[in-house]
Amino acid sequence: MKIAVYLELSEAGGVDSHLINIIRYWPEPNDRFEILCNSNHKGLKRIEAETKKCPNVIIKKYKYIAFSYYSGRIKKYFSNPIIRIILYLLLPFSVFLQLLQAIRLLRKNDYDALLAYNGGYPAGWGVLASIIAARIIKIKKRVLIVAHAAAKPLLFHGYFERIMDEMISYCSTNMVAISFATRESLLRNRCFNLIKRSIRVIYCGVSKPDNNQAAEKIDIKDKFNLKNRVAVGIVGRIERYKGHEDLIIGYSKIPQELRSKMSLVLIGAGNEIEIERLKAIAQRLNISESIVFTGYLPGDSYDIISQLDMLAVMTKDFEGFGLTLAEAMVIGVPVLATKVGAIPEFVTPENGYLILPESPESVAEALIDFMSNKDQWLIRAQKAQVTIQKFSAQKASEEFNNMFKYY
Repeated sequence: MKIAVYLELSEAGGVDSHLINIIRYWPEPNDRFEILCNSNHKGLKRIEAETKKCPNVIIKKYKYIAFSYYSGRIKKYFSNPIIRIILYLLLPFSVFLQLLQAIRLLRKNDYDALLAYNGGYPAGWGVLASIIAARIIKIKKRVLIVAHAAAKPLLFHGYFERIMDEMISYCSTNMVAISFATRESLLRNRCFNLIKRSIRVIYCGVSKPDNNQAAEKIDIKDKFNLKNRVAVGIVGRIERYKGHEDLIIGYSKIPQELRSKMSLVLIGAGNEIEIERLKAIAQRLNISESIVFTGYLPGDSYDIISQLDMLAVMTKDFEGFGLTLAEAMVIGVPVLATKVGAIPEFVTPENGYLILPESPESVAEALIDFMSNKDQWLIRAQKAQVTIQKFSAQKASEEFNNMFKYY
């Protein structure tokens, strides 16, 4: 079977990890994958590196013509509201151009199936266009994966987006959400009818740690002078909705005696404005010396997470799955997480510590409890290692393979 994978992304993230795991654990060695990805995707180098040893994978780059990319660049130079309105109304025309591009890219090869990857929904309009294009050129299997929350239709785009939802229902053979929370957002915010098209949940699978990983390794505590300190960290891109500020403010509320034994480690690149804002908050709270911004760290994610004493995920609104949480659970690192999106589907009070979002007071209580009752946190982490076995990347890959073969 020859499978086309269609991506339209800007930032590196969980979609890249999901795709890499699906390919890595694919049960049919004779199947071939051709990844069609926009050339300016920041995660493309990682995909290339991770699939380099897979003889059944080819990566083809295409020019990024996404509406959000070009409209964003124009808005930087033109603040005239009339120009902004015109750009806003040009979205349907832009999607039509992406449809033509998808037809051109897909019809060059005799594909048996299409795996179209979206973050949220509608998110990558070019990905949705690829589903329609695949139907036009008669690719037999057309699967859309949604990995985050579905947004409500934009103002004045309601009719257009409703038509697109109807087209996706008609043109896809299967729709997949990576969690029940994501599925629920699709049903709540969009115009999908389960009678016309079911939406199946296939959880974002977690890979096994690679003990032979040859990637560069960094001793985080040594590099950032954290020896003899308890390291509580967030791993992932720094954006406002990720809730780093709640961890910082919560940390400032714990007794000085405990703060002197603990450091916050914020691992990942991100929005420079947001990073400066977080540093300013820490400075005003007089805790700057206890917070480390590492930037992007190369290497295996398991190796990075394993060096933390606790992993925190402070997402404010929605989490499609929470891959770093799952990876921490695999290797027995205690987890603190907000009760949003799909997180409660695998993190429970028995195997982790859940709090409400945007609650620094709850963060402070959790940090105090962690320092006072580490044994209990480690017991929960051991239970988490059992729980997370149900969410394996191998199982997810097999389910997608069965979808292509049987239904």
